Amino acid sequence: MHEDYELVLRDRAWAAGPRALGGRLWARLGSAAARRADLLVVADHHLMSGVAGRLVLRNVPDLTMLPAPGEREPRPRAVYVGDLRASRGLFAMLDAVAAAPDWSLDLVGPVAVADEEAFAARLASPELRGRVRMHGRRPPEEAWRLARGAWVGLLLLDDTPAFREAMPSKLYEYLACGLAVVTTDLPRPAALVRESGAGVVVRDAAHAATVLTGWSEDTDDLVARRDAARAAAADLTAGQDELDTFAAEVARLAARVRG
Repeated sequence: MHEDYELVLRDRAWAAGPRALGGRLWARLGSAAARRADLLVVADHHLMSGVAGRLVLRNVPDLTMLPAPGEREPRPRAVYVGDLRASRGLFAMLDAVAAAPDWSLDLVGPVAVADEEAFAARLASPELRGRVRMHGRRPPEEAWRLARGAWVGLLLLDDTPAFREAMPSKLYEYLACGLAVVTTDLPRPAALVRESGAGVVVRDAAHAATVLTGWSEDTDDLVARRDAARAAAADLTAGQDELDTFAAEVARLAARVRG
């Protein structure tokens, strides 16, 4: 299980009326099935926390799909990889880059249908035309290739029920790519960014723009944040104990079936 799907429904514009009822029923059926499973594997510590026998296998990066940390390009560039919608910071990112004119932005991922029209209008605006590149959905390796040479990874998620207790996997991926991170003040990503020193926690798009502008004018702090990201990434790969435990549990179940 990767997410709390009942909470995710609260972040979907389509989940209203009969669709919401159907979605909640489907999510609850999934949770009920998970509770009865022979092995329940969850991607984060906050998921299905009351279920006995739950195994946490964190959704940390597959380094073979990510570019190794390297030198940044001459001109400031930010990147975001993932689903694109208002609650995931789509328009906050555009606002931040619009107010930091030295910067460009690469967006990789599908745009929510409800946000497509407003997004297209923003891309065509004079303040952003030519500075934001939309790449759409890409295979993982191709998507993350765009992080090579970027200065910063953006994580401007809204404070929604689905995001409040979560740890976005893209934060781990940004760190593994050696990118400084700009994140909103959600508890877990903010704590990691503050503790590691790998970026800055911001209040809103205007604050993010101030941080970006500061980094483009004086790169010393940016360099220190990127160095901290590389150091933090070394501690974020999947622990061998988690993988060994998972493998042992699968082997136990297979042996039981064979027996």
